[in-house]
Amino acid sequence: MGRWKKIIIKEPTVVSGQKSIFDVEMDADDRATEGMESSYKHSTTEYKRAASERLTWLIQNADEFTSDDIVNHLNKIGIVGNHASLGAMIKGAERAGLISATGKFIESCRPECHKRPIRIWKSNVIKEAK
Repeated sequence: MGRWKKIIIKEPTVVSGQKSIFDVEMDADDRATEGMESSYKHSTTEYKRAASERLTWLIQNADEFTSDDIVNHLNKIGIVGNHASLGAMIKGAERAGLISATGKFIESCRPECHKRPIRIWKSNVIKEAK
């Protein structure tokens, strides 16, 4: 047969729970949601409380805001934590109908974000009050 050997392909062995290349991957939205929820679960109670209070204040008092507005406030009052958990809070407010995406983005002012675009949110509560 020479230098090249004939390869016999056998049925693949699948270990229970092991994914194959043919398994459907989660889409980007599912991955983002999973990451936000995981970050939220691992945030401290103090961080969640302070971030939630600031988000509520912004919803009631600001026409438009970004996640940077929450983070800057938390930094100012000395609360540290994983800011990725803010996504879960903001998405929860959106699902509740308290805020809506404006469709506009702005560069983040936080150095660790390297000027990445962040969403601008509008308060639906302010709109109703006016």
